[in-house]
Amino acid sequence: MTLIEKVNMTRGHTGRCVGNTPNITRLGIPALCLADAPDGVRGQEFVSAFPAGIHVGATFDRDLMYRYGKALGEEYRGKGINIALLPVAGPLGRVARGGRN
Repeated sequence: MTLIEKVNMTRGHTGRCVGNTPNITRLGIPALCLADAPDGVRGQEFVSAFPAGIHVGATFDRDLMYRYGKALGEEYRGKGINIALLPVAGPLGRVARGGRN
């Protein structure tokens, strides 16, 4: 990637999502739409309000966690979102200053 392409990929752009990256046609990299919210898809109409992820983890019910993740993923995909920025738990999410790590 050229320096300009790297800068464009990492700085983000305005668009319909919380985060947007441009496409790089010459390398076959599509534009990406990134979105987040603590309880579903942020800033969209006709979406579900899910329980916060911490509640799902507290159930220790693997089937419920799977169904929650599948439903949430389908909703993100249905809105054209490529990447869901969700909370991090466990060893990766332990550092408060780490943001999304």
